[in-house]
Amino acid sequence: MDLEDVVWPNGQNNDGGLATVIYVARKSDFTTIRWIPDAPANLEAKVTIATDHVFASGKCFKKISCTLEKGQLESNLVGERNSHSYENLATIAQPGNKKLMLGILEEFKNDDLIVLVKELDGQVRQLGWEDVPAHLDSGETTTGTAVSDFKGSTLTFKSIGRIAPVYEGEILLTPAA
Repeated sequence: MDLEDVVWPNGQNNDGGLATVIYVARKSDFTTIRWIPDAPANLEAKVTIATDHVFASGKCFKKISCTLEKGQLESNLVGERNSHSYENLATIAQPGNKKLMLGILEEFKNDDLIVLVKELDGQVRQLGWEDVPAHLDSGETTTGTAVSDFKGSTLTFKSIGRIAPVYEGEILLTPAA
């Protein structure tokens, strides 16, 4: 594959953080989980899922809200020389300790997941795929100590292997037929 110039345009916006919603589904909710092409044509195709995932009947992505400026995706190169892979961590904070959120934490603690996070520029990144799903790596709740403290849940989803690719397919939010 040919290399290409990577030059940042002067004056372009580069806002950090994640949007205020992430999308989560169980691996078992899909009939087909799309992935990057086996023989990508260029460097961008090497990290792009360009087609829609296919859900089983009655299934779709579910939204989990995230406090603005409390969401982050990190992709870290890990491993030894000639054995490098990526570890992707998406961390969000949700205010409050409502029963529904506590139930999600309990339900997801050992589940295979596909997680989509949206960067502030609109680019969507995916954690997990068919062979190596994402997992809830940590789930913490706090009441805070002082009235000015954060009260709520902090969730970290983790995937390993490839860098979290860009997902360009539909984010289905209504149950599949």
